[in-house]
Amino acid sequence: MSGNDDTSVDIKLMEAKTSDPKFYELTQGYVYNGEWIDMSRPWQCKKAIREQGDNYDWKTIKLGDKKERGLDGTHNFPVEFRGLTIRQLRAVDTITRRYAEEEKMIDENGTRLDYEEVSLYEINTHIIKPFTKVSKKSLVESLPSTAGTQPPEWFTSHWWG
Repeated sequence: MSGNDDTSVDIKLMEAKTSDPKFYELTQGYVYNGEWIDMSRPWQCKKAIREQGDNYDWKTIKLGDKKERGLDGTHNFPVEFRGLTIRQLRAVDTITRRYAEEEKMIDENGTRLDYEEVSLYEINTHIIKPFTKVSKKSLVESLPSTAGTQPPEWFTSHWWG
């Protein structure tokens, strides 16, 4: 990912927008801190840990198991293995920002929302449900960047009531 120059990032972004104008951040990629983040291919879930020792060296370990996709191009695994990776969470954040800038984030009363006002209700209504409508699967199972199971390190819950 490093070594991206501005021209190649701009070209990749333009190609992504052309390929999938509605959901390119989720299916093709997005720009983060000036670098192109590829979402078009599977990435094994992993994390960095510090090993205790004389130097506290960093080590990357893989999480979850690689899985083949079904004929529909999606995964099918239990809910406890559907954690979002930081790469995937940033993709959701990036598309949410774009939708807010394009005035596509509207609440249940028809009020246009700025990015800072958007809640998970609007993200679910305007991004997640439309993206997963065809697959009828979870967001994680539908993303092309999912290589297999993604056991979460943290679980955060909320009340939809």
